[in-house]
Amino acid sequence: ATPAPVTLDIEVLNQLRQLGGHEFTADLYSDFELEAGDLLQQAAACMAAANWEGLHPLMHQLKGTSATLGLVALAGQALRLEQLLKSSTTAALPIEFKLLQHYFAQFKAVYPSVVSAPEALPATAESLS
Repeated sequence: ATPAPVTLDIEVLNQLRQLGGHEFTADLYSDFELEAGDLLQQAAACMAAANWEGLHPLMHQLKGTSATLGLVALAGQALRLEQLLKSSTTAALPIEFKLLQHYFAQFKAVYPSVVSAPEALPATAESLS
């Protein structure tokens, strides 16, 4: 079986903390939760209307921002949707979009406790799934 994709790459989290401190990093993830939530609402409307042209830039933006924050599963799934859109493989989009929503829900459940941890997590923890 394939291992579940990583929700949050701890190495990226620790790098962000080194660059901007704990509060700055916590704010980044909190802001992302709001921004991504809005993007996913817009994306859901595009999905419902079969507006693939409107969906593509939303997936591109979500992919980039989530990758920057080390949100491996979310970034990978946004990339998957983006690739399906580029190849006009729309039949798979509904199930792939549900998986994207699942990864976002996982992120929301996991990040507050991880990001608010007082010190850097050990690199041996590599990732949080």
